[in-house]
Parts: sequence; structure tokens; C-alpha cells
Amino acid sequence: MRSEAEGENISLSGNSDIDSIMLSDPYRLTVHFLADSHEVYPMMDMYQPVIDWVDPDLHIFKVSERINVSEQRPRDLSYSDTSLPSTAVMIFLHEEGMLGCERIQQAKVHFEKSPWKFHHSEQVSRGRVNPYPYNSLDFFYTSEDLPLWAVRQVHYGKEHIRMVIFASEENWDDMVHFYKLIIGTDPELLRDDFCLFTVHTHTHYDIQFALKRLNGDTKPRPLECVKLQFRVTDVGHIVPLFPNVCKPLSDTRWETKDHDGNSIVLEVTGCLLPTVNKSLESNVTRKRSDRSDVSDRSRGSSRSSSETTSSHSGKTIEMSGFYV
Repeated sequence: MRSEAEGENISLSGNSDIDSIMLSDPYRLTVHFLADSHEVYPMMDMYQPVIDWVDPDLHIFKVSERINVSEQRPRDLSYSDTSLPSTAVMIFLHEEGMLGCERIQQAKVHFEKSPWKFHHSEQVSRGRVNPYPYNSLDFFYTSEDLPLWAVRQVHYGKEHIRMVIFASEENWDDMVHFYKLIIGTDPELLRDDFCLFTVHTHTHYDIQFALKRLNGDTKPRPLECVKLQFRVTDVGHIVPLFPNVCKPLSDTRWETKDHDGNSIVLEVTGCLLPTVNKSLESNVTRKRSDRSDVSDRSRGSSRSSSETTSSHSGKTIEMSGFYV
């Protein structure tokens, strides 16, 4: 099924120089998982094969040891059976081979193994028959405190890694505005129930962030063991517009919550703004072909900075596609 078909393959064209430099940063959005010390390495073993399908060297997922008792709270009994985990990771893959369904089938086999469990299956939208019967409509999970995971088939263009936040119906408009402030751009696709941003573009894949509105009585359940971290150039001008308190975690990192209660970390990267200004100034006197050099230098600087960023436990060790 072409889930969010209109948003599967957004063509990035006509971007400004600022947008191009920001899109070149592979760590503009990272996902942080909190786990007890004995769960850190098993969690990496669970998720790493999924990441390998796209890029084994991708480091946007980080596992941190939970060192604070407050980071593990009892289950909130106010959420009913109609609640849905608020966060999902969706992998959009090309199919290769004669049958055209090998990778999707491998994904299904992977998610059928313990400790993975089936969570729910998407309904085919608008009552239409699924034209791609081998494409997975299923979501899987490993714990009530961790995101849903799913694999979809992409039919043209690049592959995608998409982080999705399910938003409540009553907060939908506020949620869209909140993430527009943080990401700093308008979404590439905006419908009355779906909103899509591309936060990083690679030669073979894109990293996307999306909001999906839940309908009716279904409510999103914030996950206390998951934090989405966005890189921003400054927080001073957007913090007054936030719905909740924004508290400092360090000299460069701040934490707040969105309108539905999801934890969001903002990493202020002071090196990004001068890079952007320098590129704009250079374009006044340089030819258009010089822009690629500026983007390359920015990409190298961003990668170096990311690899030295400390995690929640104060210690970061690179493990294949993960940091721990």
C-alpha cells in the first residue's frame, strides 16, 4: 500500500541556501531511547537489523542508560485501550529482485521473532483495495514504553526513514505550528490529517519527520523512554511560543514537551548559523558552483560535532548504527 502516497516521494527543489545546508546535516533529528543498563545492548541488537536495511553507518538512533528514577514512571492509568503509542519509526524500502517483495518479506520474518510483537494493522484508506498485497500494513513493537516500527514499500524515488508522531485531534493545528517553529520551515506536505517534513537528504535516502492526526476517541500515549532531539540555531526566539516550560539540560541542550506531552530535546548548534551566514555572503561574490564546497564543509563539521555529543548518561560509545 502507498501509505501517505502523496508524501512518499517529495521532490526537493527550489531550496534556499539555508535549507540546503540544514538538509546536509544528518543529525538534525536524532531519536534517543532510555533503557536500564542491562537492556542497552539487547535493544541495539533488536533495532540494528532494521537500520541496516537502509544504512548501517547511520547514527540517528541513540540508546542511553536510564540513570534517573524519575525517567521511569508508573503506567498512567488514565489512558484507555483506545490509546496509541505516540511515536513510530517507519522504514520505506525499494524492492529488488524478480519477485519484487524479498525485502518486505524479510522484514516480516524479522518482526515475527521474539521479542517483537504485533501491535495493529492499518486499514486501507478510503475503502480502497490494497493494490500492493505484499506490502506490510502492520506495526510492531517490543515494549509499551518504546515506539512502534513498520516497514513499507517505496515505489519510486529515494528510500525513507520516517519518524512519526501521532497527534490528538484536538491539538492537531497547535502540533503542526509547534514543529514548524522547531524545524524552521513549512512542511512539504500538509493535509488535514498528515504533515511531512524532510529534515535530511542523502544520495540514496531521506530522513523525514511526520505528524499523523488520530481520529475519534483514539488518543496518543506519550512514551517516557523516547525523546526526539532536534538541532536548532537558537532557542531564544521560539521558547516564548512553546506551550510548556523549556528547561536547560546543559549549555547547549534544552528539553520541553509538545501539546500532547511528548518530550522534545533541542540542541543549539552555534556553528550552524555562522556557516549559513558565510554561505550567503560568499554567494554575492562567488559563482553558483562554489555552493557545493560550502555544503560539503558544513556536512563534515556537523558529522564531527555529532560524534562528540554526550548522551543522557554522559558517556557515548559508537556501536555500528547506534550510539550508547
